[in-house]
Order: sequence, then C-alpha cells, then structure tokens
Amino acid sequence: MKDKILIIEDEKKMREVLQLYLEKKNYEVLLAEDGVKGLEMAKKNDVSCIVTDLKMPKMNGIDVLKHIKDFNNDIPVIIITAFGTIDTAIQSIKIGAYDYITKPFDVKELNKLIDNAVKMYNLIVDRIGDKDEVLRRNFAGIVGKSREIREIFDLIDRVAGTPANVLVLGESGTGKELIGRALHFSNEKQKGPFIMINCAALPDELLESELFGYEKAAFTGATQSKPGLFELADNGTLFLDEIAEMTPRLQAKLLRAIQEKEIRRVGATQTKKIVVRYIATTNRDIEKEIEKGNFRQDLFFRLNVVTIKLPPLRDRKEDIPLLVSYFIRIYNKLIGKEIKRINPNAMAYLLNYDYPGNVRELENMIERAIVLSQTDEINTEDLSISFSRNNDIEESPEWIFRKLQVPVKNGFQMLTELYDNCEKEMIEKAIKINPGFSNTEIADYLGTNRRILELRLKKFNINKVDI
Repeated sequence: MKDKILIIEDEKKMREVLQLYLEKKNYEVLLAEDGVKGLEMAKKNDVSCIVTDLKMPKMNGIDVLKHIKDFNNDIPVIIITAFGTIDTAIQSIKIGAYDYITKPFDVKELNKLIDNAVKMYNLIVDRIGDKDEVLRRNFAGIVGKSREIREIFDLIDRVAGTPANVLVLGESGTGKELIGRALHFSNEKQKGPFIMINCAALPDELLESELFGYEKAAFTGATQSKPGLFELADNGTLFLDEIAEMTPRLQAKLLRAIQEKEIRRVGATQTKKIVVRYIATTNRDIEKEIEKGNFRQDLFFRLNVVTIKLPPLRDRKEDIPLLVSYFIRIYNKLIGKEIKRINPNAMAYLLNYDYPGNVRELENMIERAIVLSQTDEINTEDLSISFSRNNDIEESPEWIFRKLQVPVKNGFQMLTELYDNCEKEMIEKAIKINPGFSNTEIADYLGTNRRILELRLKKFNINKVDI
C-alpha cells in the first residue's frame, strides 16, 4: 500500500509539480487548494504526511496545523513558507510542525523531508509492512526529527552497507545498542548474526572465555570445548558494549584479533580465521581514557573508523513528543490500555525535564504513566518527575522561564515578551562565551542556522562588536 501525501497549496502550478514529482517517488498524492478542503481530506483519508503552504485564503497554514494536531497529533506536517515569514514558520515548529521549507526550494529537498517524515510516522503508528521488518527492528526507539537524529539516520544509511568498524559514543540510556542493531540489520551483505556482549558485566577471565571460547580442560570446570562470541559472530557483527571497561590485557588480545582477523581459544594451540564487523560503545570520554593510559590508542584507531555520537535527550527536546507518541502506542499494546493522548500540562512537564537517564528514562516514565492512568489520557499526576536541579547549574534564562507562573489575563503577551527576552539573552551570552566566532559558528553553537541567527540579531538590535 502506497503512503498518501496531502498537499495543501493554493497555487495550481505548484500543486501539479509536487504531485507529478511525488507520484514518481511512489507516493499517492492528494491535492487541496485551501486549508478548509485540506482539513476535510485529512479527516477522511489515512495520510502519512501533510505539506501545507503558510499563506492561503480561507485558512492559513498555522491554523491548518492546529486543527490537524487536534484530531491526530501524530501526522507530520511540513510548512512551506516564504523567506519573509520565517519567524512564523519557526513558531509552527513550536506548535508541532515536523519541519518547514522556504520558497524557492528544490523538490528533492522537500522529498527528503517527506521521506523522513513518512518513515517516522510509520514507525510511530506501527505501520511497517512485513517486507520492511528490518526497518522495524532497526529503528524501534530511534525516533526523532531533530537535526542531530537526522544526521545519525543519514550516517547509518551511508555506513550500514560497508564493513567499517564503528564507535558509538553517548551517555547511558541514549540508545547505543539500537544504533548497533540498525547498522547490522541494514547491511544486506552481512549474512551472519548480531552478537552482543556487555564488557562491564563480566570479570576479566570470564569475559575472555566468553569472547575467545575455550578448549576442554583449559581450566578447572571446562568439561567440554566451547566456541567464543568471535566465532559465533563470524560473517556478522560483534557488538562490544562499554568497551572502555575492558582491561588492558584483554584490549591487547582484542587488538590482535581485529588486526590479524583470527582468534585462538583459551587453551588452544591453533588459531581460527574470522570475518567480523566490530561495533563498540562507551559512555566515557574515550580520549581522556587514552590520556590516562586506561585505553589503548591503537585499539581506538582500529575501532574508530566511523564515530557516531548520540546526543543526550536534554539536547534534542523537540524529539520528545514523537518519542512519547511512540511509547504510548508500544505500551498500550503491551499493557492492554487505550491511552489516546497526553495532557498538554503533562507534556509541558516532560519538555521541562532534563532526563539524566535519557530516552530509557522517558520510556520508563511513559510505561509507568500508562499503568497508573485511570482515564484515556496521561495527566501530570500520572508522571513521577523531580524538577530539582543541580546546585552547580547557573540561574539561566531557560530555568527562570520554567519557574515563572504566567497569569491567564494577557498571558500570551507576557509569554511572547518572556520568550523574546530569554532568546535575546541566550544569543548575547553565546557571543560573549565565543568571542571571534562567525555568525555560522555562533548559530551552530546555539543549535540553529545562520539565517535564523541573523534575523534575531536584527530583531533584537544586537551588535556583536558591543558585547
């Protein structure tokens, strides 16, 4: 079954161009010339993505987005906007748009956005077909629309079909194992199994025998020969979780196995050839471990052919609504509940939490909330979140914004002023911290792009020289 894309655009020529291009990409395309008709079509059809112009008669793109989010929060919406209305497009992201694209645009760029949005939507609503079972196994839990996650998806696509070793870095709970599985199962050339071991979970001698195997009578209790994980992973992937916990002695043996492509069981005299792809992970600062002498630099070079750095969840909070939708669907099935939504106040709490346990902690929160909920929605009382903060975190504008109680009367005006003040102070602080940075470098530091930064500099009358 083809995925349906709904195009809401008042310009007939643009509608026809997009329809022609997307149909060639094997999408079924629905067309609407205004927001009112677009909403009617969205409610009557099972669409996987909606692309809407921002400025239209009868109903603009922002209002279309709000109505769509009211009846189906999961459908990704992409906003088409002119450069002069970028501020409004950015506001649409805050409301819940998947992304925006500015006119004039390359249809290939829009197609890539649509492809990513459809893939994410199908994962969230569990609509992956049998022929794409690999995709289900690969990306279950790796859900997001943030720039960081998209870059990781692109890197996986480029690396998966190669035999290159990969080092995955990130805090506990960020999903390093999921990245390893994605790399393995996306490689159609790799016929062997995906074998995983946690290097921190076993003492040195036991880890060695698990990895290399042993011959009968090699040590007390070795009543029969046993192949190690290297042999079991032959022509497949060996996933070495928390590699930095491995002792120097075992690091040396691992290095030889990688270099020589052969291993020798404990107690054996003969070696065995192996063809294995290695994916290693650590939550430590590996370069500092090398400086301290705790990790071999030559082993690091062998494993670090490609590096994938997973950001903590607190640095990609725009992914939280998608993750919440995904986990609600997963645990509705497992627990036998029918939770339909999450209360906006509860979502605000989730967006304001820093997640020391990362995605794993968010998943546990949603599971617990579904168990505790007595209605068809998750409320704040169903969540167990402590908003205590570390003493060494400064009183930043972001934290002040969280603590403020905004009155209902004239609330929107006050929120706008607070947001502008917070944004202005963050930009000035970024410039002060990074003297001499170009606009592009400052934009990267803030997690935005140069165009948006320069619009803000003009809006707030900020002169970098004066800071």
